[in-house]
Amino acid sequence: MTTTTNLQAQTPKEIDAQLAEIWTRQGKAQQHVAMLAKRIENYRTYIARETFSLMTESYKASLAQTESELADARDALDAIIAESDPLQAEYIRRGTWTRAYLVTNTGGHVHSSMYCASCFPSTQFAWLPEVSGDAESEIVERAGEAACTVCYPSAPVDVLKRKSTFEAPDRKAARIEREAKAAARAAKAAATGITDVDGSPLRGRYGVIKAERTAQTEAVNEIADHTLYGYRFDAEYVAKLTEALAHKRGQSVEQVTAELQAKAAAKIKRESR
Repeated sequence: MTTTTNLQAQTPKEIDAQLAEIWTRQGKAQQHVAMLAKRIENYRTYIARETFSLMTESYKASLAQTESELADARDALDAIIAESDPLQAEYIRRGTWTRAYLVTNTGGHVHSSMYCASCFPSTQFAWLPEVSGDAESEIVERAGEAACTVCYPSAPVDVLKRKSTFEAPDRKAARIEREAKAAARAAKAAATGITDVDGSPLRGRYGVIKAERTAQTEAVNEIADHTLYGYRFDAEYVAKLTEALAHKRGQSVEQVTAELQAKAAAKIKRESR
């Protein structure tokens, strides 16, 4: 439970991070209330127009249910709003502190408030609580070219030429997701992939061999098919695959050669039956 004492010990960033989470939930709760209110309005319209009694009763039952849901939703919204009251009160008690807001469209500016004269009622903002309480110069430094010169008229010209380090939360989340997927792909490639000994792509007969398993299969087939079907044995090709496998596995060429010959022998035995 948040108390006055522990709030006074918290930094602006800590307080605003909590507010940001609360206001996110508040926004969703407000949307839910608005949706239920619209549904009630629709049911009342249906009831006024309906001439079939069974449908009228059905709409009335749905209306009553939705009105009950709306009452609960409003109570939930009030409870969420109440969570923010002590946090905002602490913000006011300290005489307020710096805050920053990023316009979420591409190339959007960073503002010191959502009431900048350069913005419009329809402007969409993302709050940046990670810089709450920071000196204006520090915020401008991070905002770089995105710093609003109306909100920050003292922003140095050289700073305004730098790339901004701020990201809108949705873009940041999307970037993190992309990076996580890329890292997962890289980890998988590192675990199952293979290259030539010098790190270049491992060239096979039918293109680049990307998987360790494929390289092993190619080598085993080359050895076994020579015995099974009398195909020409390409010793140079097998040596290249063997060296690549040894490099990948951290084994000696002799160890890998023995493994490949064992697998080739097993294939010969299976296919000779």
